[in-house]
Amino acid sequence: MVKTVRSAKYPMDVVVKEFEMAEKTRQQRKRIDEQFTREVQLHDRINQFEHPNIVRLIGYGAWCGKRAILTEYIPNRRLIDHLTSLPPNHTRVQIALDVALVLQYLHGLLPPILHSDIKPENIMLGHNNTPKVIDFGCSIEVRGNAAMMRGRTPEYAGPEWQRRLGRIGLPFDVHCLGMVMLELMTGRRAVEPEVDLHLRALVKETPEEALASNDYQVLWAEVHQLIADGMPRHKFVAMMNLIMQCCRNEAEDRPNIDVVVQRLEAILNPW
Repeated sequence: MVKTVRSAKYPMDVVVKEFEMAEKTRQQRKRIDEQFTREVQLHDRINQFEHPNIVRLIGYGAWCGKRAILTEYIPNRRLIDHLTSLPPNHTRVQIALDVALVLQYLHGLLPPILHSDIKPENIMLGHNNTPKVIDFGCSIEVRGNAAMMRGRTPEYAGPEWQRRLGRIGLPFDVHCLGMVMLELMTGRRAVEPEVDLHLRALVKETPEEALASNDYQVLWAEVHQLIADGMPRHKFVAMMNLIMQCCRNEAEDRPNIDVVVQRLEAILNPW
């Protein structure tokens, strides 16, 4: 259970993630304890340097059959709730860059850490729309070239999740970021209910399939109108090329996060 706590006991509002141990079997308590320990260790590693775009660890503890992790409280402004109302494209590209810098930091640790659940629901917007990445409950250390993934959101997951029976590597985060950037730039969800042709199709169809589909061409035209408003054409093209490369089906064909950061910086500066 996750809740926000406002109490005189704390000098600031905090988010408390509780791991309930009461009324559990011995085996269940063992699994919960292992999950709690794993998350605490990951938070400790992630917070060894105070990254401006990562939610801060405040503390953790175990008492009365409970385990809890306390993190910084950010007013409830999730990116998912502001996709359509964000300021012009310059701000949206800056948010994409800031999230990419979080992944660059995580992937640069030894061993690297895979967030594995980058999505608009896990990105909070603070002062001046500065993003902060939250929810490291599914994060894992990558030892060797791959790790076993504990969870994923299908709309953002790379196809390697199913093909490799859950074994994924750092390119998985790049795929998730690509889908987030697509939503961020268009103000639309990648997969929407009651829509015949989802936005996700833009980065999943082959060029041959795209050319053969009138619906696909109409969708492209809609996206061009959404993104190109107030955005120089060459930057629109560069942004869409980057998004499509991040979302390639083959993990080894995606750019690494360092390249993604460099290209976002080039798109952003000068505007």
